[in-house]
Amino acid sequence: MSVLSAFAGQPQQALDYAYVALRLSPRDPFAFRIHMASALANILLENYEAVLRSAEQGIAQNPRAIVLFRYKTIALNELGRTKEAQILRDQTLDMMPSFSTHAFIHNIAFSAGVAETLWNRYQELLLRAGFPE
Repeated sequence: MSVLSAFAGQPQQALDYAYVALRLSPRDPFAFRIHMASALANILLENYEAVLRSAEQGIAQNPRAIVLFRYKTIALNELGRTKEAQILRDQTLDMMPSFSTHAFIHNIAFSAGVAETLWNRYQELLLRAGFPE
């Protein structure tokens, strides 16, 4: 529910569900998904310190979840840690060289239940962090 709430553009509800999920199942091997939802919700709330924490926790649990590296890059960039953001962006693009912000957002925009405010904001932040258009 946390992920669905984040996609629906309901960040506080997403965080509420995330906190409950982590409290009820602290050793869940798929908890990295909860951290993804928390990071995304905090992107909508523009709480980039929380985005950074969630992304780092998720990466620690699943270092193959590339989306968490994008969230972390966005957080670092928005927190003014641009050099770190650039390095991480380049490493992230090395993991997925074909990544294109336009194609990625196009796929999100046509996914059922994804709020326009979410994909507009996400696209703006990806481009601002230097991801390819």
